[in-house]
Amino acid sequence: MFYIKEILLLGIVYFIINNLFVFAQPNLDQIFEWNHIPLQSDLDSLKNLKYWKTVNYLQVYIHTQEIKNFEGIDIEQVRYHFYNKKLHSITIKTKENAEQAELLLAWLNLMFGEGKQIGFAPRYFWKGKQTEIHYDKNIITHQVEWKIIDNTIQKEYEKFFKKM
Repeated sequence: MFYIKEILLLGIVYFIINNLFVFAQPNLDQIFEWNHIPLQSDLDSLKNLKYWKTVNYLQVYIHTQEIKNFEGIDIEQVRYHFYNKKLHSITIKTKENAEQAELLLAWLNLMFGEGKQIGFAPRYFWKGKQTEIHYDKNIITHQVEWKIIDNTIQKEYEKFFKKM
């Protein structure tokens, strides 16, 4: 009987700690932002963006005053992708560094829970109702590209492609 009470007490403590930690995490069902620019932002309302090129009907811009370090991870380039003048996604490319690649993956897992691995490569994704995050690590260079996508605009984008 003594062991049952201990196990029950430990289970209750574990449940409380686990749920408090989960509620403290950022939520992928909310709109994500980078460099104070939230997904779904209107292109005309943003400053310091410079047109780079168009890829698959998405207009790609680069911020002229970009963040170069995030949580100890060196950032090489950030690209802002717009569809119909709304911020569809943000692609963040890290510098080539194995330790920083692992640090970023650990940070994503800590913030959003365990990512779902795609195949055998170091590719993971996290999906919420509003936002989706993809992590793709080059196993030779250790450079990571992570992409943050707004699911609402992605659905509009996919409908456009089905019509083509």
